[in-house]
Amino acid sequence: MCRGRKHIPSGLIIMIVSVNLQSNLRRFISILGVTANSILFLPSQRNAILMSNAGIAFMVFVVMYATKHFGFATVLKYYGIPWLFVSHWCRSLSALSDIRSSTEA
Repeated sequence: MCRGRKHIPSGLIIMIVSVNLQSNLRRFISILGVTANSILFLPSQRNAILMSNAGIAFMVFVVMYATKHFGFATVLKYYGIPWLFVSHWCRSLSALSDIRSSTEA
């Protein structure tokens, strides 16, 4: 009997902390901009955000399927490494153009 009473308050504490963490997580995800209702976007951009999220989910599915079908090394060789190089190249170009425009001003 006494043993059960000790677990009731700890269960309530766990439930309260869990609810608090979920609300903080919702707020954090909203700020990150992964949801269509994020404070970063206008309501008119909602459909574009949903389409973007659907596209990302589709690509994750395709890469997972390709990994299961062809193997991790092959997908890394033909998709992962080229994606990293192109992504790095695009980010480098945009950073260099930002640096150049700030030094000219």
